[in-house]
Amino acid sequence: MSRTIGIIGPADLVERAMELMKSYPRLSPLGLPYATEQDTMAVVREHVEAVDAFLFTGYVPYRLARSQGLSKPLFYFSIAGASLSKSLFHLHVYDRADLSRVSIDTISRGEVEEMYHELGLDASGVYINRTPLERFCAEDYFQFHLRLHQGGKTSGAVTSMNSVAERLKGCGVPVQKLTPTPQGMRHTLRLMTTFFEGEEARGKQLVYLLVQPLKPGELDTELWNDTARWFEKENKRLQASVLWNSHEIIALIDQRVFDRYTDREQAIPLIQDLRKRVEMPLVVGIGMGDTMLDAEENARASLKLSRQNGAKKTFIINQNKEVVEAMTADGISDPSFRLMSTDAHLVRLAQRTNLSVKTLSKVKHICADSGTNVISSKTIEDGLGITLRSANRILTKLVEAGVAVPKGYEDPVGRGRPRVLYSIDFNQVQGLSRAME
Repeated sequence: MSRTIGIIGPADLVERAMELMKSYPRLSPLGLPYATEQDTMAVVREHVEAVDAFLFTGYVPYRLARSQGLSKPLFYFSIAGASLSKSLFHLHVYDRADLSRVSIDTISRGEVEEMYHELGLDASGVYINRTPLERFCAEDYFQFHLRLHQGGKTSGAVTSMNSVAERLKGCGVPVQKLTPTPQGMRHTLRLMTTFFEGEEARGKQLVYLLVQPLKPGELDTELWNDTARWFEKENKRLQASVLWNSHEIIALIDQRVFDRYTDREQAIPLIQDLRKRVEMPLVVGIGMGDTMLDAEENARASLKLSRQNGAKKTFIINQNKEVVEAMTADGISDPSFRLMSTDAHLVRLAQRTNLSVKTLSKVKHICADSGTNVISSKTIEDGLGITLRSANRILTKLVEAGVAVPKGYEDPVGRGRPRVLYSIDFNQVQGLSRAME
């Protein structure tokens, strides 16, 4: 069965991906090039019904789409050290840039220093943009490169953002674009093929496992890549698909295989072996779901719990948004740990409001991500990708349940009516649960 894959990114990378995808008969490409990264969601919304999954040519548009809670599987091409080597070569040969005086974004300092060492170059004068991709802003990346060049500190720039590269060229800055290597692109295409084959076999029950260093700044790039390759080899016995980049390892596992291997989640020896191999604190998140997107969402919530816990425990969140288990740092189940109470409150609230636990969890995450518990219907509309009418319905039900309380009005936009602001307090659910017991 062939799956239609919408490929989103700049035209040159979309064309390369479509050409490579011809060697994968289970994947049928639909090229969806954009002009800038900011066009990502417009392209996604226009074609979401026409595809089975989206493939992004870089992490930035992937992150933009993932934050919208799409129900389709999402994949992206990662940037590896080999991509930097090619860009530096072109910057030196075609732009006559002094490689000891360049600015680079997206790639970590560890990767840059490792690549420069292999090339016999001094990286002490290289400027690295330390802004995490999670806080990506095209204007910030553009200004980072431009100011350094105009200040005479750099002779050229390397960026992974197509829009940033084009603007820098317009300002006369010698620039090369970081692009995924053919080998890295094929790796992702194999991952997609394996995922869809497994999805058909497992009835869409999936485990999404995430691994990140607790302190990325202390990461040895060479050790990390060796560890990721080892992890990929070890996961073959789990029939897992493994993908990694400079700061994250991802494994997609059939839930039935995962249950057998972990003795129904009582121990995860592979995690114990992984931590011993790296010899540094690792945060691990494990999520389960009926779709890859649901499993990833649960895995990232689990990862956040592990990070808050100082990497001392690994959490498992199942497809019902329940934290069902925690493993200690040695990969053994901690019988004293349960986080069911919070989720049980949400289950009771779901029963009372007739809203799904998934919807309630997403509203809770929207408040957490925005850093405030005062939101409007527009906040929920944008966060859940739903209509304003549906967002108002959700708020009405939360008000009736005592979780949301009107607190005032937003300043009106244009001539529109001001929107009501609501204070959301999910701790009120505890009182609700006691009243219902």
